[in-house]
Amino acid sequence: MTITKMRAKNNLYATIEIDQFIDHIQLSKARRPVYYKITPRSTVPPTINKKIEAGQYVIVNGGFVVDRSTGLRVVKNAKTAGTPKLMKIAGQDLWVGMDHHLRSKLAKEMKMYFWNYLKDIKPIKDIKQYPIGIKLEIQDVYNEGDLDNMEHVYRKTIHDVLCGNVEFVKGLDGKFKPDRKKYYPIIIDDSKEYIQEIISSFIPIADHEKRKLIITIYKL
Repeated sequence: MTITKMRAKNNLYATIEIDQFIDHIQLSKARRPVYYKITPRSTVPPTINKKIEAGQYVIVNGGFVVDRSTGLRVVKNAKTAGTPKLMKIAGQDLWVGMDHHLRSKLAKEMKMYFWNYLKDIKPIKDIKQYPIGIKLEIQDVYNEGDLDNMEHVYRKTIHDVLCGNVEFVKGLDGKFKPDRKKYYPIIIDDSKEYIQEIISSFIPIADHEKRKLIITIYKL
């Protein structure tokens, strides 16, 4: 990560370069095993059926398929069981149509991630330092889809972090409010009064492992 501090001559407040920026969030540390279970309506895969016919596998009470040699139930998702369950961050359509709890988890994970990169920016408190512009430059392999859909989730969470809206705590009135003591605002607000230029650009590269996200904040 590289942070360039404010430069009065060219009105640049900060440039943050994030190598291998977040593109998945972890939903669980380890996926649970799913076992083969034979029911009157189930379709048995040919490979499993052959082993049942050969006597290598047996069907026990409840319909579970058991390996005779080990006495254990046969795992259906053997390749993924025990591995982290990840969800790809993939645009506005996914964000908008997502379950509320899952969207909240995605937003929280991304905000905590970006806070670690943005927290060292000097807060822009003076109203005279506004309006500002924010540019996102995404360097990644090419995938089909619109740029605005690709960067929507990133921009939304980055703006929230800049405003100090990272985590929320319940106040004395019972309402949830941003925890500004722990996560201070870097900009006053992300309304049109303060942010009057939003630029996004995509630069295709050949290797996904060399992806980079560059965030530039500047005075207009």
